[in-house]
Amino acid sequence: MGRSVFDIYRDVPEVIANTRRALDGDTFNAIVSVRETVVEMWYSPIRDRLGIVVGAIAVSLDVTGRARLEEQYLQAQKMDSVGQMAAGVAHDFNNLLTA
Repeated sequence: MGRSVFDIYRDVPEVIANTRRALDGDTFNAIVSVRETVVEMWYSPIRDRLGIVVGAIAVSLDVTGRARLEEQYLQAQKMDSVGQMAAGVAHDFNNLLTA
């Protein structure tokens, strides 16, 4: 409270860039790694009655657990693909030896 987002996240360039983008008038969401935490952030500009951007708001949701599970799933898919490829090569090699 009472601190600028530019001070709090000065070591997280993606948050700074996203904040500037919201201050330029864009509404969007992004997934950002903040130190050891992965957060999904929704950004939106705050406009006055004339439509002029006077600030921005961001809402964050910690998705670290989901991101880790997704990474584990992708790794398992890679290992499964390598296993299938190795089995195919072994099968073809065995067919060459049999002939």
